[in-house]
Amino acid sequence: MAQQSLLGFTYFPTLWHGINGGILNQTSTYTLDATGEKAATVFQIPADGNITKLGFRTATVTTGDTLKVGLYTLDASGDPTTTAYKGMVAGTQVVADVDDNTYFNVTLGTQATSVVKGDKVALVIEYNSYVAGSMVITGVSTTGNIWAGFPYGDLYTTLWAKQNTLLFATIEYTGGVYYPTLGILPASEGAGSIAYNLNTATFDEYGIRINIPVPARAVGIWVALALAVGADFEAILYEGTTALKTVTYDGDMAVTAGGRLLFLFFPTTQDLTANTDYYIAIRPTTTNNVTFYSFTASSVAAAAQFHGGAGAYRVKRLNQGAWNVSETTIIGQMGIILDAFSDGVGGGGGMIVNPGMNGGLNG
Repeated sequence: MAQQSLLGFTYFPTLWHGINGGILNQTSTYTLDATGEKAATVFQIPADGNITKLGFRTATVTTGDTLKVGLYTLDASGDPTTTAYKGMVAGTQVVADVDDNTYFNVTLGTQATSVVKGDKVALVIEYNSYVAGSMVITGVSTTGNIWAGFPYGDLYTTLWAKQNTLLFATIEYTGGVYYPTLGILPASEGAGSIAYNLNTATFDEYGIRINIPVPARAVGIWVALALAVGADFEAILYEGTTALKTVTYDGDMAVTAGGRLLFLFFPTTQDLTANTDYYIAIRPTTTNNVTFYSFTASSVAAAAQFHGGAGAYRVKRLNQGAWNVSETTIIGQMGIILDAFSDGVGGGGGMIVNPGMNGGLNG
């Protein structure tokens, strides 16, 4: 089987939709504190089937109330209508005053039946019957900027206003199945970050697992990092604990102390064997802090909604020892840069399709 070069590069997992810095929790845009107000994310249905549950996450809850969550059609302007999608009846959720930073996975009153892949719909969160609620629904923010074209957010106060910020949300199908949905991060437990350096006593190296079920060729690593002054580091591709490729980075090259995307290329390419666990990681080489970004899903199943699949989870280790691979619901904000895939000649390779539960490119 021969590697066939792309006309450039691709990323796995792909760059996160519209985010050019480290991921954060948006805790102000989607404030619902009056009757009739609604928060929404507009997206395309990722797969045929029946949708049974929709999930969301609160930020600060000043005064609790009962919300309802549902799927609705769009009008000619791309804003949500009040017409339920595919026979859906919205589900309701009581949110208490103490339910700050809480994830709710809400069962629909009636499932959305026989949804059609590619349909454009709105996931809408609103008060069931407003009493005195005042709360914020969590969306995605960043240390840089967000430029969302589609999918996009929408907020109704007295009229609909489209937003760059997308809600953190989950879309569950019959049987507890989730499908990759570009831009709709299943960050049910929110976004987070970890600062560490060469002498951090807990873990001094963080990264993600990579497993691609077709032969591919790696040329580098992309990652979102915040770097303290002089925070030198190495970006490393491993098989097990054996370093295959290393890129060194001088922290004095950082353009800002805030989180930014870095694209780091190996001096030579590295062939990747199909169905093999690799790790890409950031290892500081000074006592100046590197900050690594991630989000946490509620379950491995829900993490599969992420467009890198549930298998691209965070890993960590201390003093170049064994990898801790237990954080299977935490997705690190980084990926491998590829420039070739096998053509499958002489083997069983086939067309590359969307990542599934194993977090790879299924061939």
